[in-house]
Amino acid sequence: MTSAQIQYELKRKGVSQKDIAKRCDVSATTISKVINHSMISHRIMKAIANAIDKDYKSVFSDYYENSV
Repeated sequence: MTSAQIQYELKRKGVSQKDIAKRCDVSATTISKVINHSMISHRIMKAIANAIDKDYKSVFSDYYENSV
């Protein structure tokens, strides 16, 4: 998914980046960096995917396709 698609899905689900940041005990900036594909954290990728009820490998498929 693109960053815009992830942000759209979060908005649709009523979940903010700040909400995910609190759950992960990180800053909202860290969440933004993962969403924008400028930082990699499997734990945070999974939290973002869970927030939008999707599999993290499909949400961040570009990372997983390029890492094989």
